[in-house]
Amino acid sequence: MRLQDIYDDDNAGGGGGWNELNEMVQDGDVSFQELEELYNNAAADVDGLDQKGFESFYRSIDDLFDDDDDDDDDEEDDDDDNDGVQESANSQETDKSANENNDNNKNDAKKDLVEYLEFLQSLKCDSDDGRVNVGERRPWGLDCSDKERDRILENVQALLDMDIDTDDDSNTNNNSNNLVAGGNANNNRIWSAKDLTQHILGTWDLKYTNSRTMIINKSLSGLGRSTSDLAFNLGLQMILSGTYYAGRAEFLESFGTTGSDDNDSDDTDSDNAGTSSAVTMIQATVTGEWILETGTRVDYKTGRPSVSLRVEVETIAYGSANTKSSSGADQWDSLSPIKLVDVLYLDRDLMVLRGYANKEALFVYTRQ
Repeated sequence: MRLQDIYDDDNAGGGGGWNELNEMVQDGDVSFQELEELYNNAAADVDGLDQKGFESFYRSIDDLFDDDDDDDDDEEDDDDDNDGVQESANSQETDKSANENNDNNKNDAKKDLVEYLEFLQSLKCDSDDGRVNVGERRPWGLDCSDKERDRILENVQALLDMDIDTDDDSNTNNNSNNLVAGGNANNNRIWSAKDLTQHILGTWDLKYTNSRTMIINKSLSGLGRSTSDLAFNLGLQMILSGTYYAGRAEFLESFGTTGSDDNDSDDTDSDNAGTSSAVTMIQATVTGEWILETGTRVDYKTGRPSVSLRVEVETIAYGSANTKSSSGADQWDSLSPIKLVDVLYLDRDLMVLRGYANKEALFVYTRQ
């Protein structure tokens, strides 16, 4: 079979044949010279193509357009790759936004808790329960209503929930600032009790507790139950010093007067009369040894072993701000809330503790 028999083109001298091939030449998809080259490569001899040669000639023409199809496929692949890059970029933006939202949620949960506690402290009491300076609230939620306590519990839970937002591959939330839980605050590593010791050192102010023992006693030491005008609770500080192997704890509780005092009093300086500043008249100081230890209890939500703060109380000193007497404190029932607590949350300026024996008791501290 000769090329003229295959190709139908008047300019080439053809007289019928493969019309589609003719259209390819006329449309410029392939030149006659290219056809001749392909034909010669496929020809078995000078007389023309046999069936095998024609099949080879056909495949060579088809291959010309397969390359074009491959180019189209490559373009589609490029488009797919570009789409993949764009999707990856979009995914990164989404992840970034999600992380920012998580950070915002985390910060909001902490901010909501602290600000709500400050707001409650600024309110006045609406009933007289025998306290000095009726209307002034005592510290750390002693005068909170049940509704207010429920709201505080919700805020604490929102803060802790940031640490249990897990996925299939990890038990920790990488966006958490809770040193106890692991996360970006400590490179996604859950620290041991020994590691956490350096981060718990310092002076902490108690901002809230719902401990029934402390509410009944209106204090830690028990002096808040006194009907004396000097027994208005002004606050409690926890001072932790030393090292993991030799830690010293001091709980400093202050009592006195607060709010406006229009009466001249022998117990206060005249400079303080008529002001809203607090005047400390009595202090109670509880001292002992402390240590952080990995507890045997496992948190049912996170699966992590608890980290507990244990205080071995030794003495309690009480009396006027200038004169104190000391006694053994290990048998004082009122001190039971501080003896063993779980550390639920800890960052550079906020700490949330939970009673070990009474898991309903919460203690919220801020660093001074």
